Amino acid sequence: MNLEDFEVICKNICKIPKIFKKSLFDRIKKVGGLDENAEKIPKQNFVNYWKTEYEMESVSKRVFKLLAQPNTKYIVPDDFKSLFKYLLESHPGLEFL
Repeated sequence: MNLEDFEVICKNICKIPKIFKKSLFDRIKKVGGLDENAEKIPKQNFVNYWKTEYEMESVSKRVFKLLAQPNTKYIVPDDFKSLFKYLLESHPGLEFL
Protein backbone atom coordinates (compact mmCIF):
# COMPACT_ATOMS: atom_id res chain seq x y z
CA MET A 1 0.00 0.00 0.00
CA ASN A 2 1.34 3.44 -0.85
CA LEU A 3 0.57 6.90 0.50
CA GLU A 4 -2.16 7.56 -2.06
CA ASP A 5 -4.02 4.44 -0.90
CA PHE A 6 -4.31 6.03 2.53
CA GLU A 7 -6.63 8.78 1.32
CA VAL A 8 -9.39 6.19 0.87
CA ILE A 9 -8.36 4.35 4.03
CA CYS A 10 -8.57 7.52 6.11
CA LYS A 11 -11.93 8.50 4.70
CA ASN A 12 -13.72 5.15 4.46
CA ILE A 13 -12.16 2.93 7.09
CA CYS A 14 -10.70 5.18 9.78
CA LYS A 15 -13.32 7.93 9.32
CA ILE A 16 -10.69 10.63 9.80
CA PRO A 17 -9.93 13.61 7.53
CA LYS A 18 -7.74 12.73 4.55
CA ILE A 19 -5.18 15.38 5.56
CA PHE A 20 -4.01 12.83 8.14
CA LYS A 21 -3.08 10.22 5.52
CA LYS A 22 0.65 10.99 5.73
CA SER A 23 0.58 11.00 9.54
CA LEU A 24 -1.17 7.63 9.57
CA PHE A 25 1.16 6.20 6.92
CA ASP A 26 4.24 7.38 8.85
CA ARG A 27 2.89 6.15 12.19
CA ILE A 28 2.28 2.67 10.79
CA LYS A 29 5.80 2.57 9.36
CA LYS A 30 7.22 3.61 12.73
CA VAL A 31 5.15 1.15 14.77
CA GLY A 32 5.86 -1.64 12.28
CA GLY A 33 9.62 -1.02 12.40
CA LEU A 34 9.73 -0.24 8.68
CA ASP A 35 12.24 2.02 6.97
CA GLU A 36 11.07 5.62 7.36
CA ASN A 37 11.88 6.26 3.68
CA ALA A 38 9.78 3.32 2.47
CA GLU A 39 7.19 4.33 -0.11
CA LYS A 40 4.98 1.29 0.49
CA ILE A 41 3.87 -0.68 3.51
CA PRO A 42 2.47 -4.20 3.64
CA LYS A 43 -1.30 -4.40 4.00
CA GLN A 44 -0.85 -6.58 7.08
CA ASN A 45 0.91 -3.70 8.87
CA PHE A 46 -2.20 -1.56 8.46
CA VAL A 47 -4.47 -4.40 9.57
CA ASN A 48 -2.35 -4.97 12.68
CA TYR A 49 -2.33 -1.26 13.51
CA TRP A 50 -6.07 -1.01 12.98
CA LYS A 51 -6.82 -3.94 15.26
CA THR A 52 -4.48 -2.93 18.07
CA GLU A 53 -4.72 0.87 18.01
CA TYR A 54 -7.82 2.12 16.18
CA GLU A 55 -10.66 -0.35 15.91
CA MET A 56 -12.22 0.37 19.30
CA GLU A 57 -11.41 4.12 19.43
CA SER A 58 -13.65 7.07 18.61
CA VAL A 59 -12.78 9.28 15.65
CA SER A 60 -11.55 12.06 17.92
CA LYS A 61 -9.29 9.65 19.79
CA ARG A 62 -7.88 8.39 16.48
CA VAL A 63 -6.96 11.93 15.46
CA PHE A 64 -5.49 12.60 18.89
CA LYS A 65 -3.33 9.48 18.64
CA LEU A 66 -1.99 10.65 15.28
CA LEU A 67 -1.11 14.11 16.55
CA ALA A 68 0.27 13.29 20.00
CA GLN A 69 3.55 11.59 20.66
CA PRO A 70 3.14 7.91 21.62
CA ASN A 71 2.22 7.25 25.24
CA THR A 72 1.28 10.85 26.07
CA LYS A 73 -2.01 12.32 27.18
CA TYR A 74 -1.54 15.76 25.69
CA ILE A 75 -0.62 17.56 22.48
CA VAL A 76 2.10 20.20 22.29
CA PRO A 77 2.70 22.70 19.45
CA ASP A 78 5.57 20.62 18.03
CA ASP A 79 3.11 17.76 17.42
CA PHE A 80 1.55 19.79 14.60
CA LYS A 81 4.81 20.38 12.69
CA SER A 82 4.67 17.28 10.49
CA LEU A 83 1.00 17.88 9.67
CA PHE A 84 1.62 21.51 8.71
CA LYS A 85 4.70 20.56 6.71
CA TYR A 86 2.71 18.01 4.72
CA LEU A 87 -0.12 20.52 4.22
CA LEU A 88 2.28 23.14 2.86
CA GLU A 89 3.97 20.61 0.56
CA SER A 90 0.81 19.05 -0.84
CA HIS A 91 -1.96 21.65 -0.95
CA PRO A 92 -2.12 23.22 -4.43
CA GLY A 93 -3.52 26.50 -3.09
CA LEU A 94 -0.45 27.01 -0.91
CA GLU A 95 2.19 26.69 -3.64
CA PHE A 96 3.12 30.36 -3.27
CA LEU A 97 4.52 29.67 0.21
